[in-house]
Amino acid sequence: MSELYEGFKRTTLGNYLSDYVEDRKAGIYLLSCYPSLGCIYIGMSQDVSVRLRQHLKENMKLGDFIKKYYADACGWRLDIFYISDKEKRIKTEKKLIEHFRPILNEQHLGEYR
Repeated sequence: MSELYEGFKRTTLGNYLSDYVEDRKAGIYLLSCYPSLGCIYIGMSQDVSVRLRQHLKENMKLGDFIKKYYADACGWRLDIFYISDKEKRIKTEKKLIEHFRPILNEQHLGEYR
């Protein structure tokens, strides 16, 4: 799969939000809580850092979920695959959602922002 993406970052949601740096990169992000919930959400954006912040500000299912369980945010794993090509992002996101079946993606397969 490494031929599909230009960069990869693995951190925790808590660390990512506290060490926030706008990298202005397009990609796919996976939010997981192990071992209890597994992969809970997969999304893609033209600007991953801004999109993750939007989830917290907007009244969205993922944002509400994060706010409710934020005390455990440092235990949540965040994986980001940087992919500049839009078509590759769409195909990769769809494959990842089909593979992981995240609990918060049931109706938004391939939603693009």
